[in-house]
Amino acid sequence: AAPVDLLSLQQVESLDDHKIELMRCELLCKVGRHSDAAKSLRQLCLEMPKDVDLKLKLAEIEVLLKNINEAKKLIDQVIFDRPNDLQAKELQAVALASEEKWDAALATITLVADALPRNIPARLLKCKALQEKGEKELHLEEAENLAEIDPENPEILATLMQAQSALKLHPISIYTASKLLGIKPKNLEALGVLSAGYFGTSQYEKALGVLEKTLKMIPNDANSLSSRGVCLERLFRVEEALSAFDKAMANDPHNPVFR
Repeated sequence: AAPVDLLSLQQVESLDDHKIELMRCELLCKVGRHSDAAKSLRQLCLEMPKDVDLKLKLAEIEVLLKNINEAKKLIDQVIFDRPNDLQAKELQAVALASEEKWDAALATITLVADALPRNIPARLLKCKALQEKGEKELHLEEAENLAEIDPENPEILATLMQAQSALKLHPISIYTASKLLGIKPKNLEALGVLSAGYFGTSQYEKALGVLEKTLKMIPNDANSLSSRGVCLERLFRVEEALSAFDKAMANDPHNPVFR
């Protein structure tokens, strides 16, 4: 018979019920059934209350399920037993970020990122925390360092693009947004940064072209319609500009900027 990538009967029989249930939980997670996995892991934690790794795994799933209070309790228990556990610290930072406690999240995730400089999720969370705190220069510095690790990673390109755009570094934000769109052609945020970059460098025709692409995907987006109006006005196409502003106001009639 052809060999198969399964545990042999002997291997299965050597496992206790807890290990088999843990394997089942891992499979449930792989197929996206996190709620079912969490239910099983909660029961396992009751049966094996001293298993720290089990608590850590459950905490990870509770964070995914947005059960932040339950996750925090588990994380605190893990850190009490293993104060230097970096995985627990990372989950703690994720939980803090979900509560928008950005100062604490930044302090915690910085410890993890410094200890594990190639941990991309941790470094991305650090970028997010810096961005939320309005630390524009530090966000850019962190994003640039991160891009050196994996320059084709779309999440890294996105945070780098955001940092460049926040500082109005239009020429390089145009480059980064274009690179991201080469990977994800329908990324609306990248299209927005690209059009803003072209507008900021007085390339109004190019900005208008990007906005037309955006409006094909989201025809009634008031901000895009308004930006289109501004570009048309700069190109002295006044009647078309007025029409664009009218459409923007029709979709967002209480916006004073459009008026």
